[in-house]
Amino acid sequence: AEELRHLIAAMQNEFQRLRSSKIQAEAKAEKLQTDLSIQQQEMEQHFENLSMENERLKSISNEHQVNLENLNAENARLESVANENQANFARVLNKVRVLENENRSLQ
Repeated sequence: AEELRHLIAAMQNEFQRLRSSKIQAEAKAEKLQTDLSIQQQEMEQHFENLSMENERLKSISNEHQVNLENLNAENARLESVANENQANFARVLNKVRVLENENRSLQ
């Protein structure tokens, strides 16, 4: 009977130890689950912030692309005007030479 009491006491102690271990493991699992949930929320918020920043940068990039295209068009127009002015200058210079030659011949 004494042996049986010791066996029952040992089993009760083991049961209490296992119950305590189970409670600790459940608490740790709950804490880990909470930490994971917080990290997921933080990552989702970070992802959302990055997505918004990406969209903002895309918009800026598109604006810059439009500006670049406008500048290229303006540059092409100015090059055309410069070429036309150069051609006009060459014609005027030729006329000046012709007039200078005529002027010399008249002297």
